[in-house]
Amino acid sequence: MDDPNIAFAREIVAKDPMASFLGIRLEEVRRAYSRLSVEIRPEYLNAHNRAHGMILSSLIDQAAAVAANSMGYDVLLVELKINYLSAAAP
Repeated sequence: MDDPNIAFAREIVAKDPMASFLGIRLEEVRRAYSRLSVEIRPEYLNAHNRAHGMILSSLIDQAAAVAANSMGYDVLLVELKINYLSAAAP
């Protein structure tokens, strides 16, 4: 039987309207873990033809939401800090 928290994370949280609009896809979810992906579309590029930080931070935000909700917590991310090590290529 599927854990109801994981089912909620997969069926409700992972299908968040904004994430769906951006094309963020759930690849895997288990307790306290999620793996998502997104295709870097031309409109997601910055002036240097690299993936814009906005799409990367949105992907991270969604991954955190799915993973946290897989544990039965009703959560919202209040702070997100990202240190980029290199540019993401399209």
